[in-house]
Amino acid sequence: MQPAIQSRKQPGVGETGSAASVLRPLPGIHIVAGASTATTDAEGGFVLRQLPAGDIDVQIVPMSQLPPGMTAPSGRVHMPRDPLSVEEASIVISNPELLRYLAPEPDRLSSPPRP
Repeated sequence: MQPAIQSRKQPGVGETGSAASVLRPLPGIHIVAGASTATTDAEGGFVLRQLPAGDIDVQIVPMSQLPPGMTAPSGRVHMPRDPLSVEEASIVISNPELLRYLAPEPDRLSSPPRP
């Protein structure tokens, strides 16, 4: 799978006062899907292997306890019976307040935008 990424709002090219998303890789994010776990690499990439067929919950695991009312990103995916390889998929974290609870070192999140 492709990176866990942070969505940062920045003015888009040729736009005045509006915002466009700039995606940035997030290293060190812990992801769990069924019994499989992964940690994103320096480019935000990760691999989840040997996922069973059927519905699976995918969750980002916080590195520290979240405050009341804040929840970690999660979702449900349906895995087919046949082997499957998914590339260029992304997990987008649009709430910047979550980053301090999900990422190991906030200063590492200043990597340049992905092309």
